[in-house]
Amino acid sequence: MGITSSRVHVRLDSPPIDVKAYVAHLEKAWKTELSMVDGVGLVDAQGKNRVVLGDRMVVVVVGHDPSRDRWNLLLEEAE
Repeated sequence: MGITSSRVHVRLDSPPIDVKAYVAHLEKAWKTELSMVDGVGLVDAQGKNRVVLGDRMVVVVVGHDPSRDRWNLLLEEAE
C-alpha cells in the first residue's frame, strides 16, 4: 500500500486489514541497513531489493513490544 522511510504499510488478504511493518524491526531481523529507493522500495546495504511497492509478501509476527503495545512484524517473499 505504501512505503515511508520508517514503515511499510501492508494490506492483508485475509483478514482484509492494514498493518505496518517498521523499518527498524526489518533492519534488525535482516541484519542490514535499509534505504528508500524512489519512494517505492527498500534496498539493503548490498543494493538488493527487499521490499517493492506492489510485491506480494508474507507477514510474520516475530514479537511484541509491550511498552508501545505493538506487534513486531517481519516481511518475507511470497512463493
